[in-house]
Amino acid sequence: MLKGVMALKYSNIEHDTPSIVDIKRNYHLIYKASQIACKAVINENLYQLADAVRISYEAQLDEGMNQLLEADNCIAQKYCGGGWGGYALYLFSSNSDREKFIDHNTQVIPIEPFMNNCL
Repeated sequence: MLKGVMALKYSNIEHDTPSIVDIKRNYHLIYKASQIACKAVINENLYQLADAVRISYEAQLDEGMNQLLEADNCIAQKYCGGGWGGYALYLFSSNSDREKFIDHNTQVIPIEPFMNNCL
């Protein structure tokens, strides 16, 4: 079972999705990330999922997005949605690492998988 924990951080950058539709995107890299993510979920492999998130972030940086804040022991991070501001996802392998990140940064909130709320 995937056991990662996540946090969201606001980037302090507003974004306007319609204004970015003409930006060149590396669809090969985006597709590669999605294929790895699919396999990670099937295999229930957190570190494979982290690879997919890192590849997606690489594509975002190649598009010209600003680098995100680094987080100690974060296994992967990326902008949410279309990127270019808004929120960023941070993936951790332990609750304690995520809590340290939340405690030391403003505008960061923990997020939980939907299934954790159903039990």
